[in-house]
Amino acid sequence: MQFTCTIQTMAAPFVITDSHGQECYHVGTIPDVAERLGVRAAGGGQLAEIVRDPESSGFEVLIAGERAVLVRFRGLIQVQCLVDTPAGSLNVRGNVLGGTYALCASTDIGADPQVQVLRQRQRATGWPGVKSKLDVGVADGEDPVRCIAMVLGIEHLCEDRGVEVDELRNGLRVVSRILGGHLRWPFPR
Repeated sequence: MQFTCTIQTMAAPFVITDSHGQECYHVGTIPDVAERLGVRAAGGGQLAEIVRDPESSGFEVLIAGERAVLVRFRGLIQVQCLVDTPAGSLNVRGNVLGGTYALCASTDIGADPQVQVLRQRQRATGWPGVKSKLDVGVADGEDPVRCIAMVLGIEHLCEDRGVEVDELRNGLRVVSRILGGHLRWPFPR
């Protein structure tokens, strides 16, 4: 099954559609709770929650109040995405921060992925000036709600990481100006 959505920011509500353009899920912040997203059926009730996990700084996916998935990043320079489920860890292939990745239950190179993701950045008007078109392919037999919520947790981490990198760039620019422009850093301008 193929799903698509356009995300301005994780704080703004958005709709997930299927390959025929039919609304399947609505995603939005849960009122009065910081860093908590709810996934609702189109015209229905709450199916999943994506909640910040204070111990790992990652996100938990809760389905029916139970932890179904924990997604988190490890590393500062060489960032690795970790996905833990009650059945074990999922193998993340590709470039998560770059927007092209797949999640597999097996480390076997030939194994079919459970989820495939393609994120495309697009210029937008207003803040933050960029929106992302997200295409999510879910393998047959997999729970689409769990898979979509897992991807949204990863994307929320990517949004956080983007903010961190922007803050680092801005801080380094200030230091560079103070030092007379002699400081160089490995981030694109």
